Amino acid sequence: MKVVAFGDIHIGNVMADLISFSHAMDEVIRYKPDIIVLLGDVIDGAMKYPTQIFKQSSIRPIDVQRKLFRWLVLDKIKNADIKSKLVIIMGNHDTNFIENFLKPALQGYDLEYEYVTKAVIGRTLFLHYILRRGRGSYATSITPMMVTMMLSQALALGVKRIVFSHIHRGLAHLIVGGVEMIALPSFMRFNDSYDYMYVPCYAIIDDNAVTFRCIEDRPTISDVQLYNIDIIDKAIKEIIKEEGKLYV
Repeated sequence: MKVVAFGDIHIGNVMADLISFSHAMDEVIRYKPDIIVLLGDVIDGAMKYPTQIFKQSSIRPIDVQRKLFRWLVLDKIKNADIKSKLVIIMGNHDTNFIENFLKPALQGYDLEYEYVTKAVIGRTLFLHYILRRGRGSYATSITPMMVTMMLSQALALGVKRIVFSHIHRGLAHLIVGGVEMIALPSFMRFNDSYDYMYVPCYAIIDDNAVTFRCIEDRPTISDVQLYNIDIIDKAIKEIIKEEGKLYV
């Protein structure tokens, strides 16, 4: 069984690198994975953080984020005519959006999915963050406390590998006490002056091995922002055509 896992996408944040994520999804579709795991913070939420483009307008962000999620994830799976199951892990940004976001987004798609706080697939545990509370982008790698928590979780659940996200910097991969610990980077961009560690990566996983695919040819931050503005603009126009008006 082939599983592909992505870190945080943050759809709806002007700094979310949806260019790299879209390229990654195109690659993943060709692998025809059995399961695609999104490790939480799929969307950025609304009105909470200063980099959300929605703070500068009166649009209803959940409608736009739902449209972008369909274009970037669901339509790619549907158009490829594959039967990948979608597993979405609850993240701190999208915890309260299941009823208003995910179920309506999946209407019309013949797609098996789960929305869970964590998932055990084979001998691998997938979750958003190993600790109950964390400082998001301020957490830059795996810490000793995380290692202790992961060893405890692995023993309790009988897994040999833990894959999580929430950390907004480089890929981290280590093995301690026979347990693989993998922190996948998010698709969030920051400031190029200190963002040299940022390389968007995803993991291809089976019970025996993990392969990492990283997109080295990353776009500039300005390209990312322009892409976000353009795709959000297209989503707004399509919503107006479908609904006859834009809800505010």
